[in-house]
Amino acid sequence: MSLSTNKVPLVVLVGRVNVGKSTLFNRIARTVHALALDYEGVTRDSVQERVSWNDVSFMLADTGGIDLKKNVDPIIQQVQKRVMALLDQAQVIVFVTDATAGATAYELELAKKLRKLKKR
Repeated sequence: MSLSTNKVPLVVLVGRVNVGKSTLFNRIARTVHALALDYEGVTRDSVQERVSWNDVSFMLADTGGIDLKKNVDPIIQQVQKRVMALLDQAQVIVFVTDATAGATAYELELAKKLRKLKKR
C-alpha cells in the first residue's frame, strides 16, 4: 500500500531487530497485519496501514530491523534498502527500543544516524 493522493503523513517505526516494532504497529493499527514473533528477522518487508490516532490520520509503516553492519545476505540487504527508502519518505520517524534492555551502544549509534537523515 502506498500513500494516497490525500498526502497523509508517513510515520515509520524503526529500530534494531526484535524490539517490538511489529507489536507496536499492530496495537496502533488495531489489527494484526504485521507478524510479531519472538524470533529475530521475522519482518522482511514493510507493512503499511492508514490509521487515525487522536483524530489525526496518517500512514503507519512497520519495517524490518536496521543493521548498521555490512551484510552479504541478499535478503537482509533488500530489507535494509526498503527501510532506508521508507525513512527518506517519512515525515515522522519513531525510533523503537526495548525498554527492558535499555539503550544499547548500537542503538545510540543508530539514533545518531537517524538524526542526520532528517537534517538533509
